[in-house]
Amino acid sequence: MNQMLVEMDGFNKPGGVLVLAATNRAEALDPALLRPGRLTRRVFVGPPDFKGRCQIMRVHLRGVATDTSLDLTVETVAKLTPGFTGAELANVVNEACLLAARDDREVVTLDDFAKGAERTKNGVGVGKGAASVLSRLRELVTRNDGWGGEGGGSDDGNGGGNGGGGGSNREGGAAHKVPEGNKKQGVGLSMPPT
Repeated sequence: MNQMLVEMDGFNKPGGVLVLAATNRAEALDPALLRPGRLTRRVFVGPPDFKGRCQIMRVHLRGVATDTSLDLTVETVAKLTPGFTGAELANVVNEACLLAARDDREVVTLDDFAKGAERTKNGVGVGKGAASVLSRLRELVTRNDGWGGEGGGSDDGNGGGNGGGGGSNREGGAAHKVPEGNKKQGVGLSMPPT
């Protein structure tokens, strides 16, 4: 990266050189990269929508024998995987193929894809007991009473306080859950004022 920075400093402005870079970890970028005259524009490319997931699945399913039509398989898997990136969709297909191979089957079933999506989301080593624990943990974290009923937010309904967010609304109801697609990049989440 240091070599790239040195080279970028030597560029002549009217030279017509365009440098494109991509990262999955924008928060880990060196601040020196973002100084004026270097990489000055940021374009966020979020996870694909339903149509995009369908197109990505068609690519990853080439050469994979399924028990249903390609269209049905693509649409079903795309519905099961909101917020998944292209790499995660490739992992879903790989996991489904591994599950079918372990059962000595020549074709991959929709159940294999569902299990593959779950394994991609929660991890490969997660068994049934651990999956239920993770599910319960997610439920506790997203509820307004947080851990052990101490309250997840402040009385003003802003979601602050020692619980780290959540809170309750002014009518006393539970805070709404963050949509699955927004959990990936923290879209729509905010930090309480300091």
